[in-house]
Amino acid sequence: MSKNITGDWAESIAIISVEVFFVLSGFVLAPQILYCLGGDFIHRFRIFLVRRWVRTVPPYLLALILTTILTDNLSSGAFHGYLVFLNNFLRVEDSSNYFPIAWSLAVEEWFYLFFPLFMILTRRAGLTLTKSLVIFLLLFFTLRLGGAVADPDWGTSVRRIIVYRLDSIAFGFVLYLTVSRLPQRLGWIAMTALAGLAAVSGAVLLWLISESHAGDAILPRIAYFYTAPLFAASLIALVHAADRGGAPRGLGRISVLLGEVSYDVYLLHVPIIMILGAMPGLFGGMWEFPFYIALLLTLSYAIRVTLERPLLAARPKYRDADAAEMPGWTAPDQNRV
Repeated sequence: MSKNITGDWAESIAIISVEVFFVLSGFVLAPQILYCLGGDFIHRFRIFLVRRWVRTVPPYLLALILTTILTDNLSSGAFHGYLVFLNNFLRVEDSSNYFPIAWSLAVEEWFYLFFPLFMILTRRAGLTLTKSLVIFLLLFFTLRLGGAVADPDWGTSVRRIIVYRLDSIAFGFVLYLTVSRLPQRLGWIAMTALAGLAAVSGAVLLWLISESHAGDAILPRIAYFYTAPLFAASLIALVHAADRGGAPRGLGRISVLLGEVSYDVYLLHVPIIMILGAMPGLFGGMWEFPFYIALLLTLSYAIRVTLERPLLAARPKYRDADAAEMPGWTAPDQNRV
């Protein structure tokens, strides 16, 4: 019984973590997307795509190939689907889903393409930024509602179907626009309200996750897609507001380091578990988990230093002089973002 409870909690935490990652990604990338929309779109969008692909694809391919070899799937159709981010695009195939974390990365890659293109087309059609965002979010609400009504098997796995999830990152873009209009420092009433919103939406989200396993009701499954970004946005806004007050220097450096290796940790944790699982006598007992964490962090940092940093340094640069003209623009560290 306790094992099942522990497993359910671990699964819920993993699900929520992915949702927070989606909103955080949109929040961090918002200045770059605004930059693309503010001038020579083709030139700026090309730089945006190259920078995102160089940042995300090489580590992904490394982890994918390693996992594919470990699971003996090099000749499978699923491997080719993972290569081009098409697995889980329209439906979830659990029977061939040997690299399960790939769906969330595919959402990212398709968002990079679809969202800026949608925004520039609607803006050039004469719509304001706000109207373009509203139409984008309504499009996916309608898509999900139609799928839920038309498909009797519209089940829990729908949260991993890429075509339903492209608006998840857009909520982070909305959060950035909202935060950029707030005062530099928030009072205790606003901070308390954010903390309360995060607590309430987090509790509702946990209930929705458990409810999705209990029945076929449509409402909880639709509500999940909006409660999750609400929790993530309130949490990120709370942390962002607290961070404006300044953080200890040592804590800031640790945060930067963990931020740099977090992507590789996410990619590598599955193949490393497979490798250690094939060597049960190597470590055991109380040392097994610390060794796993140490190995995971060490390999992630090594990949960051030897593979990613040289690639990131070679990416095309944004023209900061042009970007600085945009309202709300904060020039990123171009070797990290």
